[in-house]
Amino acid sequence: MKLKVLITVVLFCLASFVMAKEPEPPKPVLKEGDVKHFIKTFPLLKKDLKDFGMEYEAKAGNVTIPEALKASEDFLKILKKHDWNEEFFIKMASITLGYSTIVYGKEIKKADPELEKSIKQIESNAYISEAQKKQMIEQIKMAKGVLKSQGELLKKRLHKSDLDLIRPLIKELKTVLEAD
Repeated sequence: MKLKVLITVVLFCLASFVMAKEPEPPKPVLKEGDVKHFIKTFPLLKKDLKDFGMEYEAKAGNVTIPEALKASEDFLKILKKHDWNEEFFIKMASITLGYSTIVYGKEIKKADPELEKSIKQIESNAYISEAQKKQMIEQIKMAKGVLKSQGELLKKRLHKSDLDLIRPLIKELKTVLEAD
């Protein structure tokens, strides 16, 4: 049941991301070494960015143009300190989307047998009317189809070469991305 709730929440969150129109074919964003560099530097960079954000958060959002320019310069210094440039956020978006796509795909594969098990339980339940069974089973099958299509749409948002660079480092990415 917990898995079904999780899948439903993920599905609704992703629905806004992968709305009706087909995305344009993606271009490669990552190059060899980017993902390993991200894994190595992201925890340090995250700390520096948090420290950076706290400095300006104290001003309650009242930032003047000179402060904003200084912030931009300071921000680029933080990125450069970790051997990144202004492309960092494009690369980070590709890495996190790739990570999510791979993890989501694995969860769909895990969910499919659970959904099939639910269908069998519904079919064998003598306390549910045939009309209710039919409706519940149709809803589960529809959910399965939506989950599958959402996973396919996520994959279409990334170039295959980017996914190929991310896939072997998924465990390391999990450690970095899911850390507090």
